[in-house]
Amino acid sequence: MDLKNILLFIFVICFIIFYVIYLTILVKRKRKEMKKNLSEDESLKEGFPRVKYETKRIGSVDGFLEKINNVEELKGLCSQLSEYLFLFEKYKLAPILADEKVGGNGGVLFTPKYKDKNNGLPERLLIVSKSGKEPYKPLKLDEGDFVIVRDFDFNRWSACYYSKDITQKPTSDCPLIELSLRTEIK
Repeated sequence: MDLKNILLFIFVICFIIFYVIYLTILVKRKRKEMKKNLSEDESLKEGFPRVKYETKRIGSVDGFLEKINNVEELKGLCSQLSEYLFLFEKYKLAPILADEKVGGNGGVLFTPKYKDKNNGLPERLLIVSKSGKEPYKPLKLDEGDFVIVRDFDFNRWSACYYSKDITQKPTSDCPLIELSLRTEIK
């Protein structure tokens, strides 16, 4: 092999490498662009997250339950909410989406009775079903099907919450539920 062929070979290899890098950048840009323009169904098929707002897990549900005296009341509210959500599924009011998870969620306000009265925690909390619930499965607080939202910040578009483990997040409907339940009608 002479020098001319070696240089040609190096040029071809460099061209292929740069072309692959160029295509990778184009694909990343296209996916970003698609993410902005996709319907919810298409977005889920592409593997994009259900929850479109920032989330901050501030502790476990079990840790939170240790701070309150009315755990049974909370479990009762969660049980009632589970029954209502099941009826939504039964009567086809909550569709099964492209990722095979239920597209209908719900929430309820809860007034905790704290063991320590001077803890700086809010007087009312939002209890919501977790993001990505399995269809036709009864929801239980002990199994991590509910998330306790301490607050939702509409300016930052973010939620602080307690969950059973780090994989669970509040429903993507959390801002709508928060707004509808915590806003007084005037």
